[in-house]
Amino acid sequence: MTTIKRTYCRICEAHCGLTVEVDEKTERVGAVRPDRDNPVSKGYCCVKGLGSGAMHDDEERLNYPMKRVGSTYERITWKQAIEEIGAKVQELRREFGPRSVGLYTGNPTYFSFQNILMSSGFIEALHSPNLFASHSVDNNNKLHVSTVMYGRSMVHPVPDLDHIKFFMCMGSNPVVSQMSIVQLPNALQRLQSIEARGGRVVIVDPRRTETAQKVGEHVSIQPRTDAYLLMAMLHVIAHEDGIDLGPAKAVAHGVDEFVAMAAAWTPERVAPVTGIDASIIRELARAYRNADGAALYMSTGVNMGPFGSIAYWLVQGLNLITGNIDRRGGLLVPRGPFDTLKLAGWLGLGGLNEHRTLRGDWHQVAGCFPISALPDEIDNDDPQRIRALFVSAGNPVHSMPNGAALVRAFEKLSLLVSIDIYRNETSAYADYLLPATDMLERSDYPASHAMLQVTSHAQYTPP
Repeated sequence: MTTIKRTYCRICEAHCGLTVEVDEKTERVGAVRPDRDNPVSKGYCCVKGLGSGAMHDDEERLNYPMKRVGSTYERITWKQAIEEIGAKVQELRREFGPRSVGLYTGNPTYFSFQNILMSSGFIEALHSPNLFASHSVDNNNKLHVSTVMYGRSMVHPVPDLDHIKFFMCMGSNPVVSQMSIVQLPNALQRLQSIEARGGRVVIVDPRRTETAQKVGEHVSIQPRTDAYLLMAMLHVIAHEDGIDLGPAKAVAHGVDEFVAMAAAWTPERVAPVTGIDASIIRELARAYRNADGAALYMSTGVNMGPFGSIAYWLVQGLNLITGNIDRRGGLLVPRGPFDTLKLAGWLGLGGLNEHRTLRGDWHQVAGCFPISALPDEIDNDDPQRIRALFVSAGNPVHSMPNGAALVRAFEKLSLLVSIDIYRNETSAYADYLLPATDMLERSDYPASHAMLQVTSHAQYTPP
């Protein structure tokens, strides 16, 4: 007998609703379809979520613990794996201290409530500061700026696309990847609805992306120059036209200094750098400032550039002084169904702290060290260096800058454990392979994205 189960996708922040056919006798997964009754995603889901059934039943996924024996892996029991790994960790901690153990968490960690809790709890119980995360590659700028500006790394005002009149999207391609750090299904339809209401969508990107081909107007910009464009827009709004800074000063410190910084950055000075004509820069700045509800939004393409932090600071500051933060048709500050900030504080993921790396003196952002520091934390002569590394739901050899350095550092490890659904370039060097659950096998709640919801709601899968 086949039954229909309701769940939701955990590949990106959109969390689109799904229905899944399940054979009650064999527990085999059948068709995976968009949930047309889901009040938020409303029957939308991209092909990634619809492929979750194939992943669930994939013959190539890991289903049993495996141990390296010579150049091959042999199947072992969970009991043997836990006992052997636990004994090795205890041995290393006794001899070299708690910093000898490290944990890397990949992107899927933040789409699993259990993984978030257990990863933080695991490293905390070991009294090790050595938590590394994939978000340090493409989102650390946003997490750091939000920590400094708002006091918590998880506070990110989200654009109210259902009511907005002017939306400028920088370094993002929602048609392909939805939107980062925004919980918003079917981003293309939401952008098209802005134009249908008579609003305006501007896509700022070096290339005419799939999104720019389907919605809005495309403004081509030279790579890595978005911060210059934003600085010139601030100059036009605050220095050429003038703006009442009183409301912003009532809720923020340093507003005068923020505005003064842009005094010399005229559109004429910035135009040769960005490749955008000065007249276009002025028109964009004034259209944004004068709209009855507007938002500047930036994502990965800007985040990973050399001025990602400055650009996000400018985005937040411009949205603030134009009166668009915490207003209908501008940017919302969602609270979520429960206090996510308090949870982040309990887990040590909310802000900056005193921990530093042994090499490079890097501090943590959102409770995690940058992944680029990991090779040096393994491959050095300090007695406290990392000697046991757990990699959960990630493939840093493939995804971090200079993965070859990490491969070389692996030679210094006494223990490498990979926890994942599949084997990958990182787990190829592991001593133990531990299978993880996929999103159709576990109860869940999108806790880490509760404060990113454009439409506030509670969504979960029961045990």
